[in-house]
Amino acid sequence: MKYYFCGIGGIGMSSIAKYYAFKGAKVAGSDRGFDLSDNMDMKQSLLDAGIELFPQDGSGVTKDTDCFVTSTAVEADIPDVKKALELNIPIRKRAEMLAIILNQYTGIAVGGTSGKTTISAMIGHILQMCGKSPTIINGGILLNTYQPNAKPSNLILGNGEFCVIESDESDGTIELYKPAVSVVSNISLDHKPLAELRTLFADFIQRTEKGTILNFDCDETRNLAGIHPVTVMFSTNPESGADFIATDITPTREGISFMVNGEMAHLIVPGKHNVENALAAIGAVHLVGIKLEDALEALTTFKGTKRRLEKIGTVKDINVFDDYAHNPEKVAASLKTLSHPGHRL
Repeated sequence: MKYYFCGIGGIGMSSIAKYYAFKGAKVAGSDRGFDLSDNMDMKQSLLDAGIELFPQDGSGVTKDTDCFVTSTAVEADIPDVKKALELNIPIRKRAEMLAIILNQYTGIAVGGTSGKTTISAMIGHILQMCGKSPTIINGGILLNTYQPNAKPSNLILGNGEFCVIESDESDGTIELYKPAVSVVSNISLDHKPLAELRTLFADFIQRTEKGTILNFDCDETRNLAGIHPVTVMFSTNPESGADFIATDITPTREGISFMVNGEMAHLIVPGKHNVENALAAIGAVHLVGIKLEDALEALTTFKGTKRRLEKIGTVKDINVFDDYAHNPEKVAASLKTLSHPGHRL
């Protein structure tokens, strides 16, 4: 098979393109950012994966292309798309390709307004450290690497039964995924009206095979309890009665520590929101047979994902962070995390 990815420099498109290249398919693509000499690190990572890159002028789309892949962010009037239409090449959306990949594994799909990237990375890290060799297709660059001399990447290609992905609700493509385990971190007003989000996530849970993980502390996700007969709840409220509860949450200079169901936990990524992310990940791996103590041990070495409160340097005792937070809840969580004693903010 020969695939052509239009907009291949995007974080989601690039991981899928690399997946197919590493699986032995012939892969090519284009990206307007590369044409403007932007995102050169990503360009190099694609070239390193053996992917051929073309200007986004239609020249790379040829009659021997079996599948043309695009995303909802790519306009229909750009030259590559026009050429694919002229040649009657089958066109698929990015999310369709991701669903095809996920649905051939024991899939773990993470949804919700906030935390998807980090929770997916945490789940993948736990499975990796517990010897499961998962495939991880992430919406962020994973700072942990698992091969000698490997560079941080948004794709980890494993040889085990599990595949971990983010399931994006912003364009409705969450409807394509049929995971073994689903996670809904939280639901708040972001890309779509709440009424529409409730239906999307309820349907997502109904399509889940083994069970779902829900955040007890979010009213919207708590209201989804009972849709699936196997529902695992997590919370930071000791009175919640949830299945996994974090207590004694204490910021440290190295990150944050807390207790989970009587077991001590340490993270080197800071913030209460990362405690919540960790609980979601613990719940997910619990449903595929990973013991709590093993999950907590694995999380002690989780480095996080690029641009999620990523510390990039210190100047005159001032720590500088790069953070992708882009809605009010995420910005508030980031500022709260950085405001504890020990940080100059």
